[in-house]
Amino acid sequence: MKIPQVILLVLMILNLPILADSPAGERPRIFVSEYWKTVTFSMIPGRYAYTPNRVMVSPPYGVAHRLQPDGSMKEIYRVSGWYSHQVFLSMDGSYLVRMGPWSPGGELSKNHVAVQFYKDGKLLKSYSTFDLVKDPKKIERTVNHYFWRGPKCKLESDNKFILDTIDGLRYVFDATSGKIISKEMINKAEQGGADDR
Repeated sequence: MKIPQVILLVLMILNLPILADSPAGERPRIFVSEYWKTVTFSMIPGRYAYTPNRVMVSPPYGVAHRLQPDGSMKEIYRVSGWYSHQVFLSMDGSYLVRMGPWSPGGELSKNHVAVQFYKDGKLLKSYSTFDLVKDPKKIERTVNHYFWRGPKCKLESDNKFILDTIDGLRYVFDATSGKIISKEMINKAEQGGADDR
């Protein structure tokens, strides 16, 4: 029996939690505007040459399309250089909210994108995990990354974006500017668990 198998067997016998994990893989995704459902955003992962150093051949990109009265789809903008597992679109597709990738390591950082706001493919405002989480002791650490989000993450029909953090804060943003409208503590019953897993 190999050593990793022995360690796994010992952990299973001792009934200890195993916190090994890795970020979710990038794959093509399509997001649809929540209310009118007439705008789509296609997220395409970057392509890599699988050499010993894994060289990027083309960067990830996204394309927003709007459904036309004749049933055709019209491209309205493109973004490039980033990939997201979760994107929210305004009803008309002009505004996009991008959730950042899994945050590596075990500490909040100004370099870890939490959420970004775009208008017609142009960045309006960006927040890091360090900007939004005020109690670093509350983040949930794993072997490779940490969870910082709380249970609610939603773009409303009036372009207000609601985002909870794991330390019990609820932010309301204006998705048309990326500015914070309000910040308040949420009650314990609403906190639940993180939903960015």
